[in-house]
Amino acid sequence: MECKVDISGGTVQVTVSGRIDEEGAEKFKGHLQHLDTAALDTVILDFSQVTYCGSAGVGKLLLFYKAVASHDGQISIVNIPPDIYQDFKRVQLDEIFSLQPAS
Repeated sequence: MECKVDISGGTVQVTVSGRIDEEGAEKFKGHLQHLDTAALDTVILDFSQVTYCGSAGVGKLLLFYKAVASHDGQISIVNIPPDIYQDFKRVQLDEIFSLQPAS
């Protein structure tokens, strides 16, 4: 699992690639922990290159959401592969995040 982070003002785009399994979720968390959530208005997570996101990954997303939302920031997850998008909808992540499936 790899992340590329681009910050521009109060917006950050994180392009994520690979598997967000147990090990990948810890790496993902490490990348997200380095962000100054208090300074972020908008976070865009690009999942176009994510091949799997398990429960550990969902857990890290929820922890990150809590940190960003506590400062009134918004998180969008974009370009989500169809199978992962369906999993996210099934566990109602669309009620917390703005979700955009891959086209």
